[in-house]
Amino acid sequence: MGVIRQIEKSFPANYGAPGEKREKKQKRTPEDVKRQNERNRWKKVQRIILANFREGDWHLVLKYTKGTNPEEYKEAKKHLKKFIEKMRAAYKKAGLPFKWIAVTERGKKGKILHHHLIIEDIEEDGIRTVDMVKQIWRHGGQFFSSLYEDGDYEQLAEYIVKSETKEECGWCTYSRSRNLVVPQAKVELIRRRKWKNPPAAPKGWYVVKDSVWNGINPVTGYPVQHYTLKKLINTKERGEGGRKLNMHVNIYIETSFTGPAAKRAAGAWIVEYVRPSGEIETRGGVLYADKTMENELALWLIIRALSILTKTCCVRVFTGCKHVLNTMNNHWLVKWQKNSWINAKGQMVRNAEAWNKCADLFAKHMMEWTDGCHTYRICMQDRMHKELKKEHGKPDYGIYVNIIVPEWNTKICRKEEAGHV
Repeated sequence: MGVIRQIEKSFPANYGAPGEKREKKQKRTPEDVKRQNERNRWKKVQRIILANFREGDWHLVLKYTKGTNPEEYKEAKKHLKKFIEKMRAAYKKAGLPFKWIAVTERGKKGKILHHHLIIEDIEEDGIRTVDMVKQIWRHGGQFFSSLYEDGDYEQLAEYIVKSETKEECGWCTYSRSRNLVVPQAKVELIRRRKWKNPPAAPKGWYVVKDSVWNGINPVTGYPVQHYTLKKLINTKERGEGGRKLNMHVNIYIETSFTGPAAKRAAGAWIVEYVRPSGEIETRGGVLYADKTMENELALWLIIRALSILTKTCCVRVFTGCKHVLNTMNNHWLVKWQKNSWINAKGQMVRNAEAWNKCADLFAKHMMEWTDGCHTYRICMQDRMHKELKKEHGKPDYGIYVNIIVPEWNTKICRKEEAGHV
């Protein structure tokens, strides 16, 4: 798969521990079989994504305008098929192959059908993928999320194959283009009684930290180990193929709030950039206010973090602020801008000034939003509590006191140290 290797280590079924009798073989239950089949399916999709797509490509969601959405899967899939045919024809005209993976699902809340696709992002030979999608898909909105390799696309692959919100029959049928490379597993027999934990990476590669998993095979009772290796790529290799890849950064936002009421509070922000060598560079600080609210504080933290970026980036924001997440995931910001910052209730949007600044900064980057956990949370919370115990002078950032944290403005040699900045 080029820059990614997935390693799975296990003992053969006829292996016995030294000096011990072989245990009685266990029969696999239907639940074991189902769980293994599901894992095999998403692993296959994950490997197809890794082999054919890369950072900067798109996870595309095609939606329908309210009142025009089809009720049946059959009709929705006709729309998807027509969309793919037109995209393929446009790419063929430019002499380029069109690679894609697609699945149709029904939303949990509104039970509205929509489509998820993974497609390449191309800006060459008169082809610009984003503009082409907007021109061809006329049934409703199109929403783009940039692909990131740091998670190895595991969650995306699991989402594509899960059957919960897909077909009415309870089974998921994703489709893909025939021109995709399907990686084949290579089996190698190694004569060892045990393996290293943590695993060691060969020269020119590094082990993706969160990918390491050690466990026990429930059927054989013997140990198993899974992990992912990623190749160290230099700048020249990253740009091969004529496609310019933007910098990928993560922004982490934390606040001291435990409720909705206005109060004395502090918030922390960290911007993280992982270099191709695996080295991490961070910038960060704290904002303090005598009286503020969680939503307002979160917005100014995001503004502060984005303001230090001097180039167009693919940005993933980690925040626990539900108001910010709902606004971005439900695309309320676009509607507010069109309505001159008047919300659906006919009232002025709260924190309109901050949202306006955010909108200007968001337009410069490709944004993605998540409330996922991260390794910086503890050290950020500790720093905020320290600042709340201090007396601060006159604000120098709006109503906020801007506090520089020297130890967050540094380079970290190894990913494992990220939680200790």
